[in-house]
Amino acid sequence: NNQIIRLFHALIEVGAPWDVATSVFVSGSVGSADFNGAEAVCSLYETAGRAVCSWVKKAIAPAYEDRVRNVGPELMSSADPKKGGKKQKGGIPAGNFSLLPKPIIEKTTLPVSTTLGELSSTLASPLSAVVTSGAIRRDPRLYCMLCRLIKTLVPEGGVDESTYTFLRTFLVPCMSLFPSNPSISTELWSILAKLPYQIRYGFYGSSRLAGLEKGAIRTSPRAKALPIIEAEVNTGIDVRYTLKRLSKENIKDMGRQLSKISHSNPIVVFTTILNQIESYDNLIQMMVDTFIHVTELSLDVLGYCLLVALGGGDSKGGRSKLKEDGVNAAQWLSSLEDFAGAFYKKF
Repeated sequence: NNQIIRLFHALIEVGAPWDVATSVFVSGSVGSADFNGAEAVCSLYETAGRAVCSWVKKAIAPAYEDRVRNVGPELMSSADPKKGGKKQKGGIPAGNFSLLPKPIIEKTTLPVSTTLGELSSTLASPLSAVVTSGAIRRDPRLYCMLCRLIKTLVPEGGVDESTYTFLRTFLVPCMSLFPSNPSISTELWSILAKLPYQIRYGFYGSSRLAGLEKGAIRTSPRAKALPIIEAEVNTGIDVRYTLKRLSKENIKDMGRQLSKISHSNPIVVFTTILNQIESYDNLIQMMVDTFIHVTELSLDVLGYCLLVALGGGDSKGGRSKLKEDGVNAAQWLSSLEDFAGAFYKKF
């Protein structure tokens, strides 16, 4: 029954500009410079979060329809009426009407000739609201649309600083909010595959340095949204439970389960697996055999996690690489070396 929230929701639904819709939170005693009303509303009210996701989809719709081929309408229009297909009725498609004047609509939507910098600057605030609140997890179609549009805008070989920040802050962390969805991982990999490994590993490193699972809460200032931390904690619980049940008899079933868990949070999964391999070298070949089910993005993340582990992990190189005799390699290093050889021989 809060009138300010209802006003914000109504402005978002009619397609008002973002600065106009969020201006209701900073008038009088409603908010302050530190208060982000849109994030709070999207966190507390599911309908408001869905409305903001719809607002973002409408904003990118013109550029998306021009740059990304949508095969859905083509398949529907090619249906044979004799085989039960439905003919498309004439007239103007629904959804092209608005209560707002045309200049405001043009200000809200991205032009067809938009650039990656314009997209990141325009959508930074609304995406921050739906990512920080976790509302985007209810709309995987929006995430796929963003990935496909950004794929057409990302140049080969590298990105500028603003685009790097946009991908690191929004697109890469969002994958954690879609559990067990390989399609999300594939869409994100279609973008990251165009970038050199230094940039990709920078994305993975920023997520790891911000803390994994409960460790992300103890960092100050907290760099991860609470829904993302919750997703990482749940992933960590699932992967440790699965590893406890792993044996030679059920390696196929448990391997598929591990691969399914790794689709959304590969850094959490592979960090945990490598920690187990450092102590139990009999897991090496079994783990390598299970990776045939993981996505390409997960394999790339595993390469990063392996480099971090070989460098000493969280100890930042402080671990001893030799046994007490000073001649032979330490157990953890020897196990990781064997794993690296087996992994890169197979993949």
